[in-house]
Amino acid sequence: ILQTGETFMGPFSTGEGFAMSEGAGVLVLESEQGAVKRKKEIIGYLAESSMFQSAYSSYIADPGGRAMVKAVERTIKKGMPTYINSQALGSQANDDIEAMVYGEFFVDKGVPITSIKGNVGHAMGASGMFQVMAGLISIQEQFIPPTIRVDVGKYEQLLVVDEVIHSPVEQVLVTSQGYGGNNNAALFSKERMT
Repeated sequence: ILQTGETFMGPFSTGEGFAMSEGAGVLVLESEQGAVKRKKEIIGYLAESSMFQSAYSSYIADPGGRAMVKAVERTIKKGMPTYINSQALGSQANDDIEAMVYGEFFVDKGVPITSIKGNVGHAMGASGMFQVMAGLISIQEQFIPPTIRVDVGKYEQLLVVDEVIHSPVEQVLVTSQGYGGNNNAALFSKERMT
């Protein structure tokens, strides 16, 4: 909750910064056959993933965002996500790219967007793992997590979720981009997609 005089500083907001954090995560990615044979619970499926390198700069993202467009376009060929767990971390360049990409593919389809960066901060190299884990938890528990510390009017064309939504979640698209030109998208699903 913002206090009087405070400004938004988080995903899809002022672009003035974000909170850095630390963390680590480990997921076991194996074939369905192997998990069944070992009698392990399957918490989700990696339906599709794609990575494009823009090679724009070691220190800033390509403002045109075309590599992220390609990564998302290729990844959603398997299906439209229930919602998007966005990298959106609060930097103007990053959030603008994400907003442009989502506008191209999801706005007219009413796909909700969230970013967990306001909740957990930006854990640098582990941030993508945080997003994947949050996506898998949301598939298991059937909810869309809220984006906190967001200015919902900043990117009003986007359907940014700012309160928990309890509803069926079948697929989650996780997007991530980083310095050096890495642009990643991965679609996780509750059931195996053919």
